[in-house]
Amino acid sequence: MEDEQFEKIRKFVEELKERREALRAELNKSVETLRQLDEVLKGIADELRGGKTDVSSSVPVRHNDGGYPGIGKSSDLVSTGIDKLDDLLVGGLRTSRNVLLYGPPFSGKDVLSYNFIARSIEESVPVVVISTDRDINQIKYEAGRITDRVEEAEKSGMLKFVDAYSKNIQIAAPSEYATVVDGGNISALIKTVDAITSEIKKEHPYYRLLFSSLTPYISQDYENKSMRFLQQFVQKRRAENAVSFYILEEGIFESNTYESLSYLMDGAIEFRTSGSGNRLRIRGLGNARTRDWVEMYQNDAGFDLGSFTLERIR
Repeated sequence: MEDEQFEKIRKFVEELKERREALRAELNKSVETLRQLDEVLKGIADELRGGKTDVSSSVPVRHNDGGYPGIGKSSDLVSTGIDKLDDLLVGGLRTSRNVLLYGPPFSGKDVLSYNFIARSIEESVPVVVISTDRDINQIKYEAGRITDRVEEAEKSGMLKFVDAYSKNIQIAAPSEYATVVDGGNISALIKTVDAITSEIKKEHPYYRLLFSSLTPYISQDYENKSMRFLQQFVQKRRAENAVSFYILEEGIFESNTYESLSYLMDGAIEFRTSGSGNRLRIRGLGNARTRDWVEMYQNDAGFDLGSFTLERIR
């Protein structure tokens, strides 16, 4: 009798597991459908704000002379830091964009982030860098290979570091100008970033922000804690006209975690590696000349992209 009851319980548990997986699959489909609809709506909104962009025409003007693009104008485009990537995005990114940089290690995410910082410094646009996974001296060194104004920008307050790394591994802060926080205290991190960006917004119409990286915050209970934190954080950056990059490592979480995070964002730049080299592709973010995988050719301090058309990669 006991064996029969045990077998019934086992079968019931198996049925529950199957139902759970089926529901999870349906949820993932729903999330993807909502994300696609969100992309369409964002594209329509972009067209209504700035006029429809003809992707066969020349790339729109991007301000890189130290001035700011006009907020709300068709020329309101901000560079990613890589000119060929700006071309792929039909001129760059609009302000109020939150972008995931997603891919495996050494695939190009970090290279893009360093150019993102350097371009902001060269354009005299404030940039906030949140470091949760590396010494900020490493970030300064890599950005310094692209521009020689890193130290100057940090001293003047145009480059702001939020160091959420040093305290966690119990080392001294590597910079007297950085704001050190406990990386495990999400509330303190949010308050620190909000205080810094509020000061920036008093004098500047927008800023750039790099979150390097989100990976330590995406734990097993991401649906309850991390998602709430990220939703609040992303909405605040959007309201402040920031252009924000968030690095996320591939291969650590299930794909549905990435899809859930993507839904909070305005799009993603995805990276992948293979025996033939690295590639990237665009998801969301309004206009793009192609959404296929494009070949990357890395150089000393950045990368170039292979040829692309509206329909396919040549």
